[in-house]
Amino acid sequence: MRRLLVVLLVLVALLVGADRIAEQVAEGRIAEQLTADLSSTPTVEIGGFPFLTQALAGRYQRITVSGDTASRQGVRVTDFSADLEGVRVPLSDALGGRVSQVPVDRLRGRALITYADFAAAAAAGVPGLQLAPAGDQVRATAPLSVLGQDLTVSALSDATLEGNQILLTAQSFQVGGSPVSGLISGALSGRLDLRVDVDALPYDLQLTDVQTGERGIELSGTARDAVLSR
Repeated sequence: MRRLLVVLLVLVALLVGADRIAEQVAEGRIAEQLTADLSSTPTVEIGGFPFLTQALAGRYQRITVSGDTASRQGVRVTDFSADLEGVRVPLSDALGGRVSQVPVDRLRGRALITYADFAAAAAAGVPGLQLAPAGDQVRATAPLSVLGQDLTVSALSDATLEGNQILLTAQSFQVGGSPVSGLISGALSGRLDLRVDVDALPYDLQLTDVQTGERGIELSGTARDAVLSR
């Protein structure tokens, strides 16, 4: 009886080890395939245990991808991560390095545009623009000429989404930390409203939400019935 128990424990250990090795190989193969939209090979984690039952079926419940991205139409997007659900990759292709396409039922992605990168992309008409967090708003600051005066103006702005464009729309203005008069506010109308196009997110994700954070504008997006390829 004791020998049988030892044999069973050894077999379980071997199976767990084989499961983990196969998972690591598959993660590496899938990561190679998913580099096209990213600036470096992403980190891939296959969820669920045991792995081999998913691999034999060629269908994975959930795969998490994370990595950096390069510039997207003039704006730099970083800290990308995505949850892929219903991923279909035959085990023979994954282990043999023959993964040419990765069909996915649903993707949910997240990314970040830092305030510095957003300002760089939006500052064509606003030299010296700087952005910083201000609670659930964004503070946009720039030197402007207003009614014949050179002023350093700050605007508290709301972040909203219009299609795949991110808008920062000024709600109030300050100069030297104090609210401006109605006359100056009228002269400033629209001058610190900013718009950045993010029309080419990784894996053809479509933007669904934007939020302001401590580091920048946080993006969320989704896609359905996607086929990821090099």
